[in-house]
Amino acid sequence: MSLRWRFAVALGVCGLLATGTLGLIHTGIETGFLQYKGGCVAQAAADDSLEALRAAIASAPLVSCSEVAASFLGLSMASWNVIWALVVVLFVAGQYRFEWRRYVRLA
Repeated sequence: MSLRWRFAVALGVCGLLATGTLGLIHTGIETGFLQYKGGCVAQAAADDSLEALRAAIASAPLVSCSEVAASFLGLSMASWNVIWALVVVLFVAGQYRFEWRRYVRLA
């Protein structure tokens, strides 16, 4: 495997770990395990201009992050994000181990 490919895979795994960590934090807030007093922004601006974006941010209603906005099979989307990130990281680790064993045998 080339160094560029290893770097790209490592960068992807770091991104998956970051999104999984954020999902875990958000799941903790939704379940009440972690306390968070701030709010979550409900929607984005409809216009593409910077002024419209600023106005939308300033007037956006704050929604409680402790409420589940959407769920599937009893789990919130933040929980599914954690599961998805973990599965993909484990898959990449398994694939890397398989590739490493294959190249070691050939050497």
